[in-house]
This record gives sequence, C-alpha cells and structure tokens, in this order.
Amino acid sequence: LDDTASLDFERDCRLARAGAFVAYDHIGYEPHNSRMHYALPDSRRVELVQAMIAAGHLRQLVLACDSKGWSLDLPFQPNPPIGPDHLLSSFWPQLYAAGVPAAARRAAIVTTS
Repeated sequence: LDDTASLDFERDCRLARAGAFVAYDHIGYEPHNSRMHYALPDSRRVELVQAMIAAGHLRQLVLACDSKGWSLDLPFQPNPPIGPDHLLSSFWPQLYAAGVPAAARRAAIVTTS
C-alpha cells in the first residue's frame, strides 16, 4: 500500500479499522538507491507509521523490506541489497528518533509474529 502512486492514508485507516493488516513494504528502497516505482524515502514511511500508530492501528501494521529480485511486470532492474536487518538496524532507529516509543517495537514484533 506504499506504492508512491497509490498512497492513501484514509484508505489504510479504513482497512485497519475493518480488521485488515496494512503493509508498508519496500522499506529501504528509496529514490536515491532504486528506480522502482515503489521507491519512497524512508522518512515518508516513518510519517505513515507514526500516523497509523497515532490512529490506534499499531497491531494492524506489517513492516517489511521487499526481497524479490524484480517486479514481474517490469524489466529487470537490480535493487540494492536490503534485507530484513534494515528494519531493525536502520528503520526502527528512525522511528524512535521521530518519537515512536520503544514499546511499539515490541508490540509490533511480538504481536504479529
């Protein structure tokens, strides 16, 4: 749901209120290191996560770093080597710096795993 062409926070909140999980994927794939259509600054993803938490939807969030080699509908474009460790080593520290409490990490990881 974080494709740059289809960002819609109100839709994401409606889905979360209905009980669906809302995934913010491709964390780490930013315009400076990826030409893919879903490249989005992590700072923008931090804002989305902050807003979802503020709206009471922490338990409906799924955060992920995409691991496929390319989109099936696009020509091959090598992506940067970003793996799940990026979430813990880079993205969560950005969330903390933005004021997301450490308890949110435990709730997100323990509750949804």
